[in-house]
Amino acid sequence: MLEKELQGFVDNLIGDGRLVGSIVGWDEVESVALDQVQGSERLLLLDDIVLHRVADAALMVRDRLVDLTLVSNYTRSISLDRSEKLYADLLYMSPETGSVVVFEIKRAKATARETITELLAYEQELRNHLPFSARTDICFVVVSTDYAPLLDHSLSSLITWHGLRILCLEADESLQLTVRLPSGWTSLGQDVIPARHIDTMTLRFTPHDPHADPVSTGCLLGSALDLIGREADRGGVTGFGFAWENSDYPIGSIEPVGLTVARVNPAGFLGAAKADYFLGAMTRSPLHKRVAELGCGDRWHPSSPELDAATRFLSSHGTVSWHRTGSWRDMRSDQRHRSTGPIMDRYAVPVVFNSWGLIGDYTRDLLTNPARLADTCGELAGAVIGTHTPDFALKVIDTIAPDEKIPTFGAQWFSRLGFRLARLWTYAKAYQVKTDPLVRNRIRSLLAWARADLAVPMTELQLAASLADTATRPPQLVIGPSNGGEPTEDPDVIRRLVTWIGDDLVGNTSPLHKTLVEAAFQNAQALDEGLLTIAPEIDLREIVAQTIYNARGGLEIAAHVAHRRRGALAGLTALLHATFDLPCEPDADPAALSAMIDTIPADRLLDGYTQAVPAALDIAYPPLHFGGRRERVILSSGAVAVLRRKIRALWAAGRPAGVYVDGSGEYGICLLEDEVLAMFRSPGDDQVIVRSARPGGMESHFLRTWTELTTKPSQ
Repeated sequence: MLEKELQGFVDNLIGDGRLVGSIVGWDEVESVALDQVQGSERLLLLDDIVLHRVADAALMVRDRLVDLTLVSNYTRSISLDRSEKLYADLLYMSPETGSVVVFEIKRAKATARETITELLAYEQELRNHLPFSARTDICFVVVSTDYAPLLDHSLSSLITWHGLRILCLEADESLQLTVRLPSGWTSLGQDVIPARHIDTMTLRFTPHDPHADPVSTGCLLGSALDLIGREADRGGVTGFGFAWENSDYPIGSIEPVGLTVARVNPAGFLGAAKADYFLGAMTRSPLHKRVAELGCGDRWHPSSPELDAATRFLSSHGTVSWHRTGSWRDMRSDQRHRSTGPIMDRYAVPVVFNSWGLIGDYTRDLLTNPARLADTCGELAGAVIGTHTPDFALKVIDTIAPDEKIPTFGAQWFSRLGFRLARLWTYAKAYQVKTDPLVRNRIRSLLAWARADLAVPMTELQLAASLADTATRPPQLVIGPSNGGEPTEDPDVIRRLVTWIGDDLVGNTSPLHKTLVEAAFQNAQALDEGLLTIAPEIDLREIVAQTIYNARGGLEIAAHVAHRRRGALAGLTALLHATFDLPCEPDADPAALSAMIDTIPADRLLDGYTQAVPAALDIAYPPLHFGGRRERVILSSGAVAVLRRKIRALWAAGRPAGVYVDGSGEYGICLLEDEVLAMFRSPGDDQVIVRSARPGGMESHFLRTWTELTTKPSQ
């Protein structure tokens, strides 16, 4: 079949109005696109975002293929400059949709390079004719009998990262046209963005006029934040930023406001992704090795040109300097409260947020996805939401870029909730007791971040309360400032909520988890250096001694029970060695571990109380489960379409793959070992092998139909 024959066939289909109807594969494309709208997953999945954009582009071009009028074919140049030769295979316009559609027909592998060159050249020439066209006004249809990797990668890049609207069709020898979704993106299994790989920069801005109105200065920084967002979106940067009010101004600082900007470091992603699940033991590229080394070693420092426009703008109004302020994990981890330095909690009150790149897309897409919005925002889902408000923006960021991934309703989760409720109680109580305006102003910043710390855990607590069979409902805690700025939190209600969590939510199910949340609430003041900035006279010696005792006791409990769970002892000894430098062997007995734990210095125990100690208990004990019988994960039809397509491609490439599901409901694709494949016959087209991961490293494998993964079992 010659290229001209294929071109004539497509031209005839368009002329007869039969093109769209003759194309097969629309159902799968629609399912993939629907997953983006209906999906309830709360995570930012790069793998799926790429596929969604390709599917959306295909459907958008399809909807533009109506009332097409032929303008030219390969015999006439489309250039305004008659000395230039630009020959599109087929060029149509649709006045009804205000679109121009270019068809490129390709028959051989050798034409892959020229296809991309031609598409870009035609786009530029069409913009010469229609200079203010939107990206949706210029559409491309690529019809090819072969999609080599070079063509697949190029088309995937043009659609996903450069915004071109391209529909790809594959033609077989019988001239049957099938929709093709380019798959140049290599799946790596990334779910959340690692907070330790989000770099932050903070602006120090001093107005030229020492008597400048703080409100006007705040407006300046708000405009600077808008400039940064615009430049970041133009440059393809993914990140966010926020302007904040300085609670130390004017007594403790000459800077009334500030600005902090965060950027995702691309080199950190590769080392954190589940690459082995997707690439197996295959030889990595030289670039893979170097990027992984640099990212894990914090040696990749991308420049930030998006800050330049804001710097030029602000320089005419004051002195500007930017300073590296660590990672987003440094700013959000509970460990930060052990610092004696000026962490943001102690002076910065967030005022306005902005986000850009994939984080900005995810944030704004929440508004059109009620299921995902409710899953992410909980009580905020039914309210009128401002995407630039600190309470909404911080909650979204803490969801898709948490400081740590921890088991929901595990030891770390209950300890974290206890610590954070204690800080809220402490600051709300201090605001009632302290009458000095300067101290109260500093408490405002502490309260602002304490509320942000609780946003995600409180939504998860609401979920547990809705699932658990408790005799009473939890006390209703109101969180946030009043219209006048006064805290609305009632310390007595916070105390009752902690009691309800231990006595009613956990109850007799697990004495360990009940004790954890109460101990964390009681011990939190010993771990909060910020408390001394508002109450320097407080005597914490007794609480510190109890905290050290509890930390050591928690590690010893983990040491004595870890051997009961498969793989737990090796995990525990690795944690103790990495965190406390204990020379323990993977098969150490409980008595030896206990003796080593007794040698850990008190300061190291305090440093490890918020993370390492509950992490050790999570290794030794499974998380709690609320809601009776554990139900199997049910996937949306769109998610199944995405997974099924990827798994089918992996099997075709000789890399058997299945679906993995863990105890927290996270799911994705995994490569299957030979011993697993030996357990099952070769799955049929409508079947998939499911790997179910359970606490303690235990795994089970099942053969399921794709329909079973999308259908709830009958009662």
